[in-house]
Amino acid sequence: PESPGSDAHESHLVPCDFAADLPDEFRQSLQDARNPPVAPEGLSSGYRLLPLDEVYRMMARLPAGVAVTMVLDCAYAIVPRISPADVVNTFPKVMRGRVDYAKLQDFVSRPRFLELPPLPISPTRVPSQGTDAFPKCAIRCFSACRLAEWNVELPLEGTVQGSFTWAFVKALAAGNFQSTVGKLHQQVVEIVEDLRRQFSGIEQTPIVVLSPTATSDDPVFGAAMVSPMPA
Repeated sequence: PESPGSDAHESHLVPCDFAADLPDEFRQSLQDARNPPVAPEGLSSGYRLLPLDEVYRMMARLPAGVAVTMVLDCAYAIVPRISPADVVNTFPKVMRGRVDYAKLQDFVSRPRFLELPPLPISPTRVPSQGTDAFPKCAIRCFSACRLAEWNVELPLEGTVQGSFTWAFVKALAAGNFQSTVGKLHQQVVEIVEDLRRQFSGIEQTPIVVLSPTATSDDPVFGAAMVSPMPA
């Protein structure tokens, strides 16, 4: 949540060591539902989370002529304000409800939830420097799924891995790493569709979001094919 009791939840990328900076007292309080987690007085530590809003601000600092290819294999897989769709970086709380894993035993993919309480300290923010317009650089953001869907992990080639990442690499290799954005996206969609036919319970549609200076004819790794936006 953006703040205690807030209905708006901010989207973040969550690394595997997201809680490494929190003290033992904080983790112990999480085990007792009767005691809300409170960081010790003077604590300067926090979650190691990367807000997607900060990803946008990093992109907004890049000058015209720079090309960026992003790959997001996560549930909230759209960086806000990189395209005219103007997707916001907050969402209402996802209600977990009752998950009967006995009924899901025939499904390869199972839902996982991570609910983090807000810390009583202010997170470190990167100054926006007035970057509220669309980025001037060309951004091609390949995302694992639509906002109403879930990305999944599957046992593929001897190990459990993200189905979107696996499909993305397969499509890149099939195109000898020289595909255009549009062609690569179509190949990724076809590979994921094939996985959906093989595995039960997969509802995932890969998408690609383009900034105003990027097109589907751009090479995945290379300069944009359109002129930069005027200053």
